[in-house]
Amino acid sequence: MNNPIRIGVIGAGIMGQQYVRIYQNNPYARVGAVCARRLEKAREVAAEYDVPVAVDDWKQITESPEIEAVCIALPDDDHFAAASSALKHGKHILIEKPMTTDLDQADALVRLAEASGLKAQVAFNHRWLAPYHHGKQAILNGEIGRPVCAYGRKNDTIFVPTKYINWAHQTTPAWFLSCHDIDLVNWYFASEPVEARAWGVKQVLVAQGIDTYDMIQAQVRYADGAVATFESGWIYPDPFPTMVDSFIGLVGEHGHL
Repeated sequence: MNNPIRIGVIGAGIMGQQYVRIYQNNPYARVGAVCARRLEKAREVAAEYDVPVAVDDWKQITESPEIEAVCIALPDDDHFAAASSALKHGKHILIEKPMTTDLDQADALVRLAEASGLKAQVAFNHRWLAPYHHGKQAILNGEIGRPVCAYGRKNDTIFVPTKYINWAHQTTPAWFLSCHDIDLVNWYFASEPVEARAWGVKQVLVAQGIDTYDMIQAQVRYADGAVATFESGWIYPDPFPTMVDSFIGLVGEHGHL
């Protein structure tokens, strides 16, 4: 391709590095700059993936005339400032999930994107994973009838909030984990949620100095009468066989996924 889109990646952690790697291997894209809080880290990632510019101030990406689109892979509660700056400076955006940790900020980003005509997307990548994609196709093909209820569970071992990330206190398991399941169920139901109630427990992690929820459970009712239960948490014991315990089940009028 003669003119691949020039992308700036903000964040050089676990997901940020994956985005840089993937974009650099895509003929339709080229990473023009990468940002990390520590300049040494940005330079390390830039050198590994042949990125020409490394910075420690994301405004150098969102305000750069050389960048056409921005990928935001910052901790959950840092998404809004970078995303709004990118939109205000004419950049398309891809935001790591969740969109924000504040509803007013999410609404503001939607308004900015709509007013600018720019593309804005949240990276709900589960829609492209084969089992979930086939589930959607089964529903569209009428294989289980209209979905009437769903259960989504996504739990991590305690390794994640205590050692894997150092900003668990800035988010919750619902934002970090359940957002994937909520997106999938909304997609499967093709109906708007109209009522939600949730309960959370703070004990284990607070005792370790990490002020966030251990577990959250929520029940949601949708406009077409369907209901869903979502569970998320991150205090499974480390000897658990996998770091993530993930499951979604749907019951339809005459079938089950």
